Amino acid sequence: LALNSSCSSNILNATLCTESVPDLSSSTEFIYTLCKIESIIGISPTEGPMGTQVTIRGTNFTGNMCDYDIQIGSKYHCPIINKSSTQLICQITANSMLDAGINQIVRVARNLQGYLGNSNQLQFRFLSSISNISPTIGSIYGGTLVTIDGDGFISSDTRVFISGVNYTHAGSLSYSRIILTTPPQLTYVDVNLTVRAFVRTSQSVCLMSSCYFSWKTLLTPHFDSVSPQWINDTTNLTITGRNLLTGGSTMADIDVSINSNICNVTEMGNESITCTVISVEAGQYTIIGFIDGIGNIYSTLTITSEALISTIVPLMSSIYGGATMTIVGHGFSKNISQIQVTIGTNICPVIQATNNRIQCIIPPQGNSSGSVNISIISHQISFPSSFTLNYNETVTPNITSISPTFGNSSQVLHIIGDNFVGVGQTTAFVGNTKCIIRNSSQNLIICTIDLSLAAGHHSVRIHVDVVGNSNSNIFYTNDLSVTNTTPSEGGYGGGLSTTILGHGFNGTDVNVTICNQTCLSVQVVSNDQLICITPDVS
Repeated sequence: LALNSSCSSNILNATLCTESVPDLSSSTEFIYTLCKIESIIGISPTEGPMGTQVTIRGTNFTGNMCDYDIQIGSKYHCPIINKSSTQLICQITANSMLDAGINQIVRVARNLQGYLGNSNQLQFRFLSSISNISPTIGSIYGGTLVTIDGDGFISSDTRVFISGVNYTHAGSLSYSRIILTTPPQLTYVDVNLTVRAFVRTSQSVCLMSSCYFSWKTLLTPHFDSVSPQWINDTTNLTITGRNLLTGGSTMADIDVSINSNICNVTEMGNESITCTVISVEAGQYTIIGFIDGIGNIYSTLTITSEALISTIVPLMSSIYGGATMTIVGHGFSKNISQIQVTIGTNICPVIQATNNRIQCIIPPQGNSSGSVNISIISHQISFPSSFTLNYNETVTPNITSISPTFGNSSQVLHIIGDNFVGVGQTTAFVGNTKCIIRNSSQNLIICTIDLSLAAGHHSVRIHVDVVGNSNSNIFYTNDLSVTNTTPSEGGYGGGLSTTILGHGFNGTDVNVTICNQTCLSVQVVSNDQLICITPDVS
């Protein structure tokens, strides 16, 4: 067994034993011997935590210190720090990954000789330990993030107790650290409560003078009052209280939130703070505070976020709807599913929402002009609104005819009507595909049909931003055509991959037949190309 090539050990000199040794004339020969020039007698201590100095007692330890390897368990090699002819001393290091609470077999190996013999099997029981607890004091209302540093913790078998109460569920742990968040403690306050950790059934060794935590009344921070008592957009709040600078707290240590919205602290003293909050969902909420290293701030303060609508645009629309309505105010939910905008009796589908803005697509009114009420409900709160939308036929884009009424992709289309130009951009559609506008006026749009348009009947529609959609009862027919097949011939048995070129293939229901037999499979490559696996026509 070779441990360290820098050591100057010799191969075992068996002549020092009483037994006879054959002549090793060949390097291919190997001797097993019971010769015990060096031997192990015992170990002390037989248990201990990180930092423990383990002494192996024995006889005739004649090698250099680097010739020996003390192995605890199957993987850990304990670093030797001292030796004599009768003792080897090693020290358990941090993060040894030894399994705490279990007796581990201890063996000693000698360089170029193997494991040393011993009369009794040596065992060592590694103990987990606690080396530091920070902080050791916290708010009586809980929330203190406590870090317990140590060694030998095992995630599935470690429990943490403070004065006999199990707090394991309140934290997380690794081999060398336990982190837990304290709950409120209103009974046992202002006393040092013992912190204990157990790995399996073995209690961790406290390496500190004492391992304790205390819920302290005098350092517990409080919120007492807030001004103003409402929020309506970006609002600066002044909150008075006590013990806000406990433990040397700074602005970086304190968190203030209202319904999970951060109130950014800009000024801080022991008895007051100033913070700025930007938009909060409408409703009444408790102000929540937390100081890093201390815990939760006691607070029963409530504040009201107002439900407010300031502007809505546009307030005039095409009778066919389609324009994007923007509602600006305060107190909206960010969750689209929590918002309902109603225009008249029709839902305005919400497409975007923040705390101060909602956007929705104006629904159609019908075939006539008229004013209707706009109502907004967010997270079950009805927002006060006196706004109305004027559906106005005189501004509605109107298509009266198109020319031609049929053709193929890349066809130039003339759209005739009125109100085609407004304050916003004008877009033409054939079906759901844009028709590229080449020229436009109030009464005429000339556009080129996109090459991706599938074959079939498609409604023609004009959309003017801010105003909305035109009528959609005028139709254009895009022809289906086949211009080429490659290869153009094949066997009667089918199975041939054939490429078909043409126009209008982008439909969702494409059926291809050859000699009145349906292709085995059809793959649409583009609007101009598809691949057919030919059928059996025998």
